[in-house]
Amino acid sequence: MRINTTTIDLHYTRELLDQGQRVILFIRHAARPEISIHDKEFGQHLGLTEVGVATARQAGSCFAGVDEVEFFASPMERCRLTAKHLAEGIGVEPNTTDAPQIGVQGFYAQPDLHALHALMKQHGYMEYMLNYLQNGTAPYLNSIHCATKETIAWMQGASSAQLSIFVSHDIYISAFVTALGIRTFTGNDWIGFLHAAVLSFDPVQHLWTAHYAVPCLRNHTHPASFIQ
Repeated sequence: MRINTTTIDLHYTRELLDQGQRVILFIRHAARPEISIHDKEFGQHLGLTEVGVATARQAGSCFAGVDEVEFFASPMERCRLTAKHLAEGIGVEPNTTDAPQIGVQGFYAQPDLHALHALMKQHGYMEYMLNYLQNGTAPYLNSIHCATKETIAWMQGASSAQLSIFVSHDIYISAFVTALGIRTFTGNDWIGFLHAAVLSFDPVQHLWTAHYAVPCLRNHTHPASFIQ
């Protein structure tokens, strides 16, 4: 796989599709309300804010006219709703498949959620996640390198459309991007809502390329900050 360290946006991603490439979009959900530090289920039933709904539809509009689209979502309400509103922007039916592989108990995370929550609460969410990204391992989380390889293989195997959209969470997409060496993150330069890893397949060169994408480069003037 070729690594491209230049940040792209969803408009450029559309150009890749128009060039006949296949695209896997591994995207963070849209804006949600804050998650309480006491929520041991990591906001399982939280939906999206009004801004989240609007920006998901706007992001989807970048792919209007692409007919061959499929959706996979972490089984959290905010991810399912993001897929729904992306589909509305594209103008297609979502037909979303639940994908626990990219959820709280997927390739990156081990299953003791309450113990993981207690540890994050003790050390601070951002400190815990940054240590994970820097060290590649953390209690209750799997190796970012092994988990990233599994995630890539699974997404490539699950993908059957020209555009396959996988909606997930900040920690997993940041781990994915970090493990591939595309870029690094800090608490003041975090993965924003609807930021994504993009895997594009060139059928002529028979080559996958990995990118990091923001919704729109023109509007991306300030780095995103971590939001609890």
